[in-house]
Amino acid sequence: RPELPIDLLVNRAIDEADGRAAYEKLATACERFLRRGIRHLATLVEDDVVRAAVREPRQALALLGASGAAADLRAAVRDRLELATPARSVG
Repeated sequence: RPELPIDLLVNRAIDEADGRAAYEKLATACERFLRRGIRHLATLVEDDVVRAAVREPRQALALLGASGAAADLRAAVRDRLELATPARSVG
């Protein structure tokens, strides 16, 4: 449905600037070829913890909870949903 917004989450970027550059390129292509705009939801920076979790699936949940990528993803979702920051972390 063309009226629904499209959000882009850039994954495995070198840094925030790299993620923003990737978004800009894709946004330009979407506007040009699809005549649709997209919004930048967030950039997830390359994270060694995520790579380790992929190699050790049995420990994935424990590893991922402490990763920078997980923190960035939680912040992006919280921002998009306009949720208040929790007073304390659960779990």
